[in-house]
Amino acid sequence: GDLRALPRTERELALTRWLAGYAVDTGVRRHAGTVSEVFTPTGRTSVVRGKDLTAVRWIVGTGGALTRVAGGAQLLRGIRSGAGLALLPGPDAAVLIDADYRFSALGTIAQAYPDEVRATFAAWVEETTG
Repeated sequence: GDLRALPRTERELALTRWLAGYAVDTGVRRHAGTVSEVFTPTGRTSVVRGKDLTAVRWIVGTGGALTRVAGGAQLLRGIRSGAGLALLPGPDAAVLIDADYRFSALGTIAQAYPDEVRATFAAWVEETTG
C-alpha cells in the first residue's frame, strides 16, 4: 500500500496509537526498576533492580508518534503510577511534548556544550510548564 509519514485514516491512526503505546510501555519497562523480595539468612528483604524513576520530574515525548498524532501526552500520562512493583514516575511528573525536536538537536551538541544545553533545556521546561 501507500506509505505516508503521518496516518490519515482512522485505521492508520488506531494502528499508530497502538504502536506508540506499545513502544512507550516497552521503553518504560526496559528502564524502570523493579522491587522484588529475596530471602536471606536474616529474613526477607526488598531488593531494587534497575532505575528508580519515582523522582522523575518531567516525562518528555519526542518523535512523530508522540508529537504529530493526537494522544501522545495521554499515552505518557499513563505511565505515571509511582512506586509499586515497577518504580515508575509519580502522578506529579509533568508530561512535556517536544514538538519542535529540541532533544535531537540538544543531544547532538550536549558533550561539547553541556552548560548551554542544560540552560536551553531548563528554559524550555520553564516556558512549557509556566
